Amino acid sequence: MNKEKIKGLIFASFIGDAMALGPHWIYDTDKIQEHYAPITTYTEPNHTDYHPNKKAGDFTHYGDQSLLLLNSIAEHKKFSLAVFKKEWLDFVAKDTIYIDHATKKSMQLLENSNKGSDSNELGGFARSAPLFALDDIDEETILNQIQLTHTDPQLIMISRFFIRVLKEIINGESIEKSLLMHKDLDSFIAEAYSDALSNTKDVVTLIKEIGQSCPSPFALPAVLTIVFNETDFQSALIKNAYAGGDSAARGMVLGMLYGARDGFKHLPKELLHGLNAYSSIEASMEKLGF
Repeated sequence: MNKEKIKGLIFASFIGDAMALGPHWIYDTDKIQEHYAPITTYTEPNHTDYHPNKKAGDFTHYGDQSLLLLNSIAEHKKFSLAVFKKEWLDFVAKDTIYIDHATKKSMQLLENSNKGSDSNELGGFARSAPLFALDDIDEETILNQIQLTHTDPQLIMISRFFIRVLKEIINGESIEKSLLMHKDLDSFIAEAYSDALSNTKDVVTLIKEIGQSCPSPFALPAVLTIVFNETDFQSALIKNAYAGGDSAARGMVLGMLYGARDGFKHLPKELLHGLNAYSSIEASMEKLGF
């Protein structure tokens, strides 16, 4: 286990979510420019109604659920689907996070099942980073956790893709080579990979053309477009925020990719310590031996 890279993967995923909080779900990129430029760090979500009572350095509902997952596995020293299901249901019922469609539908379905909504949104995979801290974690367990809220077959295939890519990066491969190694897992992924590699337009323009919204058929190509155009972690997150739409789910996946590449020690210190949950994340990571 490469603890330095895994710790980077997890912390960078939280950074990716927090960087998107201010302009999250604003689709008008001119509005983002007007209210948030220049984006250099965390921003307040004061131009939408999606994340009330949140402040710069906080998480969206994706990051909050990922922190719940991290704290759960740190407390129990393992992942249990039954335990996390109960904790997740208690959390979304009592907390004040934004309740999206997938969450709302899953809350009903999970009363009698271990599978939630049929959503294909990338947010279903986005909260998964903490599971990589478990030495014995396997692909199917990660997918079972995702399916508590998102069961769409295409999203599950895209999740398989990212799980395999991330394991390659943790083992020392570059992001680019890891993506290349697994792009043929699915024809849609291969097409998205090819399109992203060949595009030369500005990232924000490209993502507006691809689609800025939550579903993974838009979000996967958007993530790949950023990866192939931005080599620097912080620059990638800034471009992602400017691109609008569901920038938080994209940001968390980007964080996993760049964080696994760079490792914890190379993450921007101002962004790490600007996370309002930094101490909580660090405490849980220490419980897990990081």
